[in-house]
Order: sequence, then C-alpha cells, then structure tokens
Amino acid sequence: MKQTEHYGLNQWDLSDRIRMEDFNADNAKLAAQLARLQEDIFGLTYYIGQTALYFQLNDQQVQAQYPIASCIFHPKDQVITTGDVVVADNCATLTGQGAKGSVTFKRSPFLIQGIPDKGQEIRLWLHYSGGTVRPFFNDAEMETHGRFMDHTVTKRDLMCDTFSLKAPFAKTFSLRLDLDCGNSSQMVVYDAVLAQL
Repeated sequence: MKQTEHYGLNQWDLSDRIRMEDFNADNAKLAAQLARLQEDIFGLTYYIGQTALYFQLNDQQVQAQYPIASCIFHPKDQVITTGDVVVADNCATLTGQGAKGSVTFKRSPFLIQGIPDKGQEIRLWLHYSGGTVRPFFNDAEMETHGRFMDHTVTKRDLMCDTFSLKAPFAKTFSLRLDLDCGNSSQMVVYDAVLAQL
C-alpha cells in the first residue's frame, strides 16, 4: 500500500485490502498533527499579542493621560531573578511545590516628556497562574486591589490580580515580584502592567 510523502497516510489502490487498523492509524496521525498545530498557533498568537501589547502600551505613553509601563518578559526588559525562577518564552516560571524566588524589573525612565507628573497612586495588573505573588514597587509592598477573569489574554483566559500603592510620582521604578509555588507544582507569570494614576 502506498503512503503519502508527509505524515505517511495510507493511499489505497483498488487491489489493496481495506483494514480498520489502517484507518485508525491514519486518524491517530491526523489527530496528533492537528493537536501540535493548534498548540503552535496558540503559542504564535500569544507571542504576537504580547509583543503588540508591549509596543502599544509603551507607545501610548506619549498620548496617555497617565504614565504606563508594561513588563512582559520581552527581550528588551532587563530582569533580575532569584531562586529557581526561569525567564523564557516571554514568561517567568517557578517549578516545584514550596519553591520560592523573585523576578525584578528596573525601568528608566517611567516618565515620557509631555506627561504631567500628577500621579499619587501606582496600579498594577498582573496575569499569572498557580502559586502566589507579592509585588513591590520601589521596595514598597503593594496591596491587593481586586481580581477578575480576563478574557483578553491571547493564550488563555486568566485571572488578573490588581494591586495598588499610594506613592508619590516616580520617574524611574523597580518592580519586584516575589513568587511562591506553595502547593502548586508550577506557577507562571505572563505579564505585568503598571500605571500611575
């Protein structure tokens, strides 16, 4: 029996014996390739979406009413990690029950010329799954402000935790995220968006 060049799917001739096993084998190959393709598309969509978010948010600082900064583990983001935190594929990952670590962004400048320095509150929107996160803005711990299911995240629906901190306007900042897997086997931080309100 002949097979296709790609994926080795069966190609019957009139003289070939038709067997259920051949159909099942072909279906299994097709299902595996479709699943891989779907994962690749999700990954590509997520990368494009997060890259667009990075540039859009930072470009909007010039027109925005409030200064905004995005931290999404883009190659331009310089990060410092501790513990077993790994930064790769535009995410920060911590693996292992009870594992702890941190990731720190340092950004300068936070202020783009033309935006008034009127902010008195820092607001953080954070997408992550598993474990817990404690954020610190310029070494001051931020307070939990709220939580909602965010359907705009391109890879999957995620809970978005929001945090706030009463603080004077800052032209530069550091954002440290202390991660704790707790009972989870793994936690992933996908992005963080800061605004001065």
